[in-house]
Amino acid sequence: MDLSPFVITLLAVTVPLLALLAVAAWLAGRQVERVRVVDRDGRTLAEVVLGGRPKQG
Repeated sequence: MDLSPFVITLLAVTVPLLALLAVAAWLAGRQVERVRVVDRDGRTLAEVVLGGRPKQG
């Protein structure tokens, strides 16, 4: 049984997911809380909240 198509499909799915997780971890490490995609008029098209600051109190 040839597993190469399965391995290629698995890599095609997992590599982008791992890259997204690595970027999110890097941004969180740099204390970036929100990433926004806006159009030319300034309207928010998408927003991702990576994590907020710990609540004081």
